[in-house]
Amino acid sequence: MEFLKPRIVKARQQTLALLAPCLGPVQDDLGNVPVAMQQDPYVNGTIIGLAQRVCASLGLTRRAPVDRVVSAVFEDIYRREAIAVLTRCDALLEDPGSNLSHARADLGARARAEPGPDWTQALCAHIRAHYDRPDTLVL
Repeated sequence: MEFLKPRIVKARQQTLALLAPCLGPVQDDLGNVPVAMQQDPYVNGTIIGLAQRVCASLGLTRRAPVDRVVSAVFEDIYRREAIAVLTRCDALLEDPGSNLSHARADLGARARAEPGPDWTQALCAHIRAHYDRPDTLVL
């Protein structure tokens, strides 16, 4: 499993780099995103799909390493609330008709094979349309 660590780290870094233009405009000075984003199935489904696609592009196909990448990305975005958000996402992923499942699958159907900014265009537009930068800092 040691040989997987560099690819896991690289997948996490690539995913966060792809998400930076989307999340940057709505993050506060401490890097927190709006709390309402935790409940948004489209945002969370797209983040899961994005992390999974980046892992696949790097040759990570086994479930455990991919789940580690998804978990690490959620921890970077939601920090203390990451476990609660992932728990809600797991429940929604079990329902193939949920918005979260559709968002995750939609990214896979539209994106080209190599990671690039086009993977996050729809997510960026959704975040800009629905969220503003928080006025208060949450410590």
